[in-house]
Amino acid sequence: MTFEAPTTFSHPDWLRAIMAQVPGAAAVREPETGFAKLSLALQKHSLPLTYFESWITPLCPTGLPAVATLPAESHFAAVLERLSAPVLLRNLPVNHPVTGAILAASAHQHILTQWQRAGLKLDGSFEDWLAQNFDQKRRKELKRLRSRLAETGELIVESLGPSGDINTFSENFLALESSGWKGNRGTAINKNPAMAAALRNGLAVMHRNGALRFWQFLLDGKPVASLFALIDGNEAALGKIAHDEAFAKYSPGVLIIMEATRHLLEEEGLEIADSNAIPDHPMIDRIWRDRIHCMDILVASQNTPAVLFSTLVFFLGTKNALRSFAKQFFLRVTGRKRS
Repeated sequence: MTFEAPTTFSHPDWLRAIMAQVPGAAAVREPETGFAKLSLALQKHSLPLTYFESWITPLCPTGLPAVATLPAESHFAAVLERLSAPVLLRNLPVNHPVTGAILAASAHQHILTQWQRAGLKLDGSFEDWLAQNFDQKRRKELKRLRSRLAETGELIVESLGPSGDINTFSENFLALESSGWKGNRGTAINKNPAMAAALRNGLAVMHRNGALRFWQFLLDGKPVASLFALIDGNEAALGKIAHDEAFAKYSPGVLIIMEATRHLLEEEGLEIADSNAIPDHPMIDRIWRDRIHCMDILVASQNTPAVLFSTLVFFLGTKNALRSFAKQFFLRVTGRKRS
């Protein structure tokens, strides 16, 4: 099953909270609307031609514009004309109505790449979903993993309530993520003070709004797995996941995904959940079986000459192909798995 992706990580409150802490992008908005009505977080490039690109970070994984309600196509057209240059929008859900409005407002458009990521239609009970998605052997294995983890100490499963301490959950998450391979490689959020401050700020804002869900496993009082999700209306989107690699044989990442799935299926009013995972993710793809179609697309207004647009399409296509080749070569040489 495929469906449109949530807009949760382009929510105006989340985006403003992140941009307040992390430099590198400007919020471009249509003059007749405020930030919450229509805005895009963009970076400007000057080579080989001037163009703008979605501001993608570990905390802002989509270039979908921040909107309160679906604006008129004329508002998107006004933004493109104001920029006077092509715009590369990354990680857009293909079937989303905001994406449709962007395409309708663009005089020039070219899809650079398309892919799918895991999602979940939140329909029915957790027990029904479990029975439909996993055979008896796999269900027993999941139960056994959790029991074995509990045998190593006092296991407590916590979810963040409306009056809960967001700081404890946030700090546990940051510490866990930086304790593993991401910390060793230097890509953990905690390795970047501005990004860590942005995460704390964003989580606090969304918690105050009642739009944050957070889960953690504590073993003898110490966190071994942590995961959060953002909520917007009937939509949910998973954020980052962190776990203690010392307990890898118990698959704590899988177990906390299962816990989050149970909570999301049980919460009234939710209909869609987005994993925000990379394509072909080796873990979440086997758990969440629905799919969300995504794409990177270059768009421009009628003021952009066709020859300029075509030149930029060629440049970006070549750049993507070289980057993909270099990544595959690196993974093959080092023997590392895609992550």
